[in-house]
Amino acid sequence: MTGEEPAAGVSLSAAESRLAIARRWARSHAIALTGLPLAAIVLFELYLHQARTAPLNGDGAGNALQAWDMLHGNLLLSHWTVSDVSFYFTELPEYMLVEAVHGLNGDVTHVAAALTYTLAVLLACWLARGRARGKEALARVLIVLVIMLSAPGLGVGTVIELDSPDHFGTAVPVLVFFLALERLPQRGFTPALLFLVLLWAEASDTTAVFLAGAALTVVTAARLWRGEGDRRYQAWLLAAAVLSIGIAQEAPRVINRLGGFAMHSPDMTFNTAAQMPDAIWKSAGSFLELFGADFFGLPLATPATGGGQTVRVSTVIVLLHLIGAGLAVVALVRTLRRWRGAAAEGDADGDRIAKLITVGVLFNVAALVLSSQYQGGPREIAGVLPLAAVVAARVLGPGLTQRKHIAVLGAAAAMFAAVLVDHAGAASQPPYAHKVETWLQQNGYKYGIGGYWTSHSITVASGGAVQVNPVNTGPKGISVYDWESKSTWYDPQAHYADFLVVDVANPLAIKYASPDQAVKQFGPPVRTVGIGGWEIMIWNKNLLTELARG
Repeated sequence: MTGEEPAAGVSLSAAESRLAIARRWARSHAIALTGLPLAAIVLFELYLHQARTAPLNGDGAGNALQAWDMLHGNLLLSHWTVSDVSFYFTELPEYMLVEAVHGLNGDVTHVAAALTYTLAVLLACWLARGRARGKEALARVLIVLVIMLSAPGLGVGTVIELDSPDHFGTAVPVLVFFLALERLPQRGFTPALLFLVLLWAEASDTTAVFLAGAALTVVTAARLWRGEGDRRYQAWLLAAAVLSIGIAQEAPRVINRLGGFAMHSPDMTFNTAAQMPDAIWKSAGSFLELFGADFFGLPLATPATGGGQTVRVSTVIVLLHLIGAGLAVVALVRTLRRWRGAAAEGDADGDRIAKLITVGVLFNVAALVLSSQYQGGPREIAGVLPLAAVVAARVLGPGLTQRKHIAVLGAAAAMFAAVLVDHAGAASQPPYAHKVETWLQQNGYKYGIGGYWTSHSITVASGGAVQVNPVNTGPKGISVYDWESKSTWYDPQAHYADFLVVDVANPLAIKYASPDQAVKQFGPPVRTVGIGGWEIMIWNKNLLTELARG
């Protein structure tokens, strides 16, 4: 027994040593361990309040209904036809988690958007920091905060980055991919893991192909051509990138063959030469809008009472956001200019992550300029914002480590944090057509049809108590709308729809269904109720039996 005592003593000493190391680590990281969760909670609350300044709309509501159906067992979304992007592996699971806790209501998209933006800020700070420590790490994080804290401006900016999952959420898996690419060791299993992360993003949203897959393909192929890095590892990375793009394009078709959702194919057509000047200027405005800096057409001053001019504070705030946009543009240009110089000096790698992200950003912006598919404006490049912030931090941060630089960056971050607080204090907006939804519930109407932007909003805002299904007007008249909809909703044997909601005040929405076409197709209604800019047309029959198909 006495011979075992030293071994026990050694074991105890080792345990104490490990405990001491753990304590030192905890003390040195105390601020991060306590401050990071608190900062995340504060950011989430602020972004949630700002998200609520934009009303629930048809796109986000449609995704909420898909997630609700998945949560109730329809995991493959059988009988659904989605748009030309599914968000199936990215935002829909997030919506499911939110709905599991929060239920189905008009706040689902706001909660999910606030979670997504908060995650994007935290991941962008992590990726921007890279391997830096001390003042350089602080400078990098502050640059990300300067760019991202209040980038979603009120109005259009909130709709783009804090509303329905129109591509901004794709930035989260893309940021995870670049983190994995930088942090994982160059082992045999790493390309396989990176392939899975790429597939996660690309199979849900084609913008991820530009931001990550295509960028990795081009940069890795160039490195192989020049003989840079470990050729075997680079070859596997190239294979992972190419395979992920190909399989991602096939994934929706595989899901459909398994009995799942159908998806519209993107209409990828190049703009004509005559369209290009307008496309370039619109793309410039879209890029600035991401940063909350689109000043085109804004008045700098307004007439004051008693004469003179008064500077518009809202315009000044937009102009201040040019700081973030400027940092991003300078960093992107500098990365491109350094690329050849770094290779000539024998530093072929340089900041590989910054180079990859720069290529991805340029691909996404080029798609916006060149393709008619991307006429949706800033939402089509929404993922560019956090990625451009990362490039700015990694490229400019090393040169901004002096105390005066840190002080300026900190002051700018504090200023934009104050802008965020101001944005969060703006008035919340009710869901689109909420007065119609309230009237329908109060008067016992539970199932009907309506234009796209109105229908899903009413269904989600009512928690499913009132279901309004989207229709569209085509050559055969008012018909089933196979866009973000489920075919079983239109079965006259299973459902009785006796009203039509028409958005008569919105010229973009009236194309889905007009009162004149409704009377021509269904006959005169027994009652028409006007509520704000909407009309509720009511019949004593099942409209689904007379709804056109195909």
